Amino acid sequence: MRSNIFWLFIVIFSTEVVGNELVSWQLHGQSLELKTKVSQVTLTALTQDAIEVLYDADEKQIPSFAIDYDALKQNPNLASDVSVVEKPGQLLFTTAHMRAVVQKVPFGIRFEYKNNFLFAEESGFFNEHE
Repeated sequence: MRSNIFWLFIVIFSTEVVGNELVSWQLHGQSLELKTKVSQVTLTALTQDAIEVLYDADEKQIPSFAIDYDALKQNPNLASDVSVVEKPGQLLFTTAHMRAVVQKVPFGIRFEYKNNFLFAEESGFFNEHE
């Protein structure tokens, strides 16, 4: 009996922890809009070397001072063509040099530059690859 209660607890706890999953997605120009069970995430290709990630939150987004938005507006040629490929269990959002690999269940995002792993988002935090 104790064993059954233990496994029931593990199953319920695991479902809550890794319960976020991709529900739907839509490409709008340079932006990939991802809707999950918990929130919305938008990936935007700013250049062929940069993908902006915005998490929908109740709080105001803090601007990135590393991105020169004025330069991007003045030179729209910096923007890269994007593609989205859906594979079993994941989406690939790709520019000329960058790729965001979106895992559907549990939801997570991994970033690559010129086919080399950069970092991955895990449980809401970005973990640096060692």
